[in-house]
Amino acid sequence: MSTDVPRFSRFRLLNALYAGVMAGVMAGPMFIPQFQAVFDEIIMALGMIWAVRCSSLSFPVTCSTSWEVLIACLIGAAIIAVVMPLTTVICSGTFNLYVCAVVTLPFCFAVSMAAPCNKCKLVQLYDYKTTLTVVYLGLFFAKGDLRLRVVSVLAVSAWSTLVPLLLTAALNALRVLPRSAPPPMPVFEGAAASYLETCIMFILEGELHQEELERKRDCL
Repeated sequence: MSTDVPRFSRFRLLNALYAGVMAGVMAGPMFIPQFQAVFDEIIMALGMIWAVRCSSLSFPVTCSTSWEVLIACLIGAAIIAVVMPLTTVICSGTFNLYVCAVVTLPFCFAVSMAAPCNKCKLVQLYDYKTTLTVVYLGLFFAKGDLRLRVVSVLAVSAWSTLVPLLLTAALNALRVLPRSAPPPMPVFEGAAASYLETCIMFILEGELHQEELERKRDCL
């Protein structure tokens, strides 16, 4: 029994290496005490995921993904900034996680309108899964007060999305980004030659088919 060995193009290997470097860049601040004192550790860990997702050696892909993730994080930070004070007011000055979960539900339903299955144009604006992840971890697992959580989301999302975007833009401006596909002209020449060959073979075989049809007609 033979199995196909998976093959990876040079572009995909370089893309994976580039994403790994960006993840390492985002992981660095997590071990610096000054950053640990200012930002939440869980949100900083999320920054590694955002950096990997936004890192691509294809400039159009990096642009679209970075803005989608950044806008999603901004929406998540806004929901956190609304839900935490509202929950505190409802609970008479205390923050109850169960009440917080109930208060968060309408916001989660509204954000989920951007799911691809809903065929909503909001899917082109932000990634709803990133927003839900930010809200879920920021409310129920992050530590610190409201200001620390919101500032962590804003700063880490900006760092993890804009750094890959700016670096990829610089590489694109210097024209050193690798091609994700073969050059278009050689591909077009090969396709045109293949099409011409198909047309010629069709003409040659068409005459044979006509002769065979005439022979069968004469036999009737």
